[in-house]
Amino acid sequence: MKKFHKRKMDRQSRRKQAMIKAVAEIVYKSISQMLATQ
Repeated sequence: MKKFHKRKMDRQSRRKQAMIKAVAEIVYKSISQMLATQ
């Protein structure tokens, strides 16, 4: 892996990771609720 534009990408990747984590948590919770109701 190249460390090209790493400083520029750090902020965007961190923001993306935070968004992905939040979305994943919501999806995981909804799936677990669906499984629990069944």
